[in-house]
Amino acid sequence: VTASTGNVTNTAAGTSTTPDPTPNNTVTVPIPVASSADLTLTKVASAATGTAGSTISYTVTLVNLGPSTALNVTITDILSAGLTLVSSSSNNSTATGAAVGGTVGATTTSLALGQTLTLIVNATVSNSASGSVTNTAVGTSTTPDPSPTNTVTVVTPVASVADLTLTKVASSNSVTAGGTVSY
Repeated sequence: VTASTGNVTNTAAGTSTTPDPTPNNTVTVPIPVASSADLTLTKVASAATGTAGSTISYTVTLVNLGPSTALNVTITDILSAGLTLVSSSSNNSTATGAAVGGTVGATTTSLALGQTLTLIVNATVSNSASGSVTNTAVGTSTTPDPSPTNTVTVVTPVASVADLTLTKVASSNSVTAGGTVSY
C-alpha cells in the first residue's frame, strides 16, 4: 500500500461467455488506510558525571521508523532543578527554551521515514547542585505511534569541586637563631 491516507479500493469483475441473468458481477471493497509512524527517542549526555559550575550537553534524537510520515513532531526536554539553560539548537526545526527548571523544545511539521529530529541542549550545572541532576526528554507526533512511550531520562551524578588557594606569610623576613617567627 503506497497511500498514506484515505481508502485503497479493490475491484473484482466476473464475466462469462454463458448468459448471466445478473450481468453486474462487480464487487468493490474500500479499505481505509491508517497512518502509523513508529518514533524512537534516544538521549546522550556529554559527560558521565557533571561538575558543579560546569556545562553539560545533552543530544536528543528522535527517529521515524515509519512506515508513514510523522506529522507535527515535537521533542520536549525538561531541565531539572540544578540545571540552567545556556543554549539549544536543532537540525530540522525551531528550538525554543526556558531557563532554570524549564523546558526546551524542537518541532517540525513533518518527519519522513528514516528522518531524524535532533535537539542539542547545553546547560550549566548549578554551583549549589549536589547528588544528581535529571534531564528528561519526550518525543511526540499527531500521527499514531504503535509504541507511544517515547520518554528518556538521563540522571547525571554531580561532583562537587573546590578550588582552594593557600597563602602563608611569615611575621618577619629574617629571624635570628632561637628567635620566634609567626605565620
